[in-house]
Amino acid sequence: MALVVAAGGGCGPRVEPAGPGATKGDAGPALRGHVGDNGDGGGSGGEPDASTEVRPVIDASPVTDATVPIDLRPATDVPPAIDANRVDSGKPDAGKPDTGPPDTGPPDITLDLPPRQCTAPAKRCVDLVPQVCDATGAWQSGAACPFLCMAGACVGECVPGSTQCVAGDVQICDGGAAWQSTGTATRELLVNPAFDLGVNEAGWTNPGIQIVYAAPAPGGGVTGHPDVAAQSLPNLAWFGGLDSADDRLSQSIAIPAGATKLTFSFFYAVVTGKTGGTEADTFDASLLAGAQVISLAHISNLNATDTWTPVSVPLPATLAGQTVTLQLRGVTNTNVTRTTSFYIDTLSFNVMACP
Repeated sequence: MALVVAAGGGCGPRVEPAGPGATKGDAGPALRGHVGDNGDGGGSGGEPDASTEVRPVIDASPVTDATVPIDLRPATDVPPAIDANRVDSGKPDAGKPDTGPPDTGPPDITLDLPPRQCTAPAKRCVDLVPQVCDATGAWQSGAACPFLCMAGACVGECVPGSTQCVAGDVQICDGGAAWQSTGTATRELLVNPAFDLGVNEAGWTNPGIQIVYAAPAPGGGVTGHPDVAAQSLPNLAWFGGLDSADDRLSQSIAIPAGATKLTFSFFYAVVTGKTGGTEADTFDASLLAGAQVISLAHISNLNATDTWTPVSVPLPATLAGQTVTLQLRGVTNTNVTRTTSFYIDTLSFNVMACP
């Protein structure tokens, strides 16, 4: 016979018979009999009596882990693993330092790296290309140098061995790619400036009688020969020496474009029979530049001297690039017994200009 345990007063559960016809383990009719009992004893009616206490069925079988679902079993309290390398707590590592020998074994991972070409920050030049060694030991090329590469850097201002002309000065580029002056590049523009290519006045134009002579020693006293020795042997130009003389020499000169420091110079000596302070016989040097006439020198019987005297005249730079005419002219008056001789030698029309 099945037992029904109902909660209630007293010291323990109350056991009631399950009623006729019940089977083992079936407590339903007995429970339903209590729930449906409305006080009339008939057991009919569907509403429970408010005064009736419903008692749950208690399974008196012992409880074991085998009868409890796995999901409802309490989790086993397993202490967490301890990582000796973690310091999550923020506390310093109180362990002993590793005092063992250094690890001399092969690396854990062997990298397949190319061999180093150089050591940073080395520099070098490959022809005109500068190179620098980077952190990986490889050469890195820069832009090619326009002039010269030295010690891995572009230097200089010119290509070694080249030349240039600056204000008439010839310059050459040295091994360090810097311009160096070779000296003042002066150029003589006159042909036969000292009249020493013979008495035929080579390079000069003479519309009249002979003017260039060989000059003996002073005091020769030979009629028809100069009274002074040439300033630069063997010849000189002799203007005048006769009454009513009009002697001329001229030469065309092409002045280079870009020429600077143009200078005309010459030496003169004057022997005269004139007395007094009146200018009677003259010598002039002038430059014809197109319609322009530039006076270079004016000498007269008042400048008498048997010593060679230098004259130097600067010329305007605006003449550069022009073709001009140098004209020399000696004029005397009609006094036959008192003439003047103008001796001219060692002329120069010099400019600073590159060849």
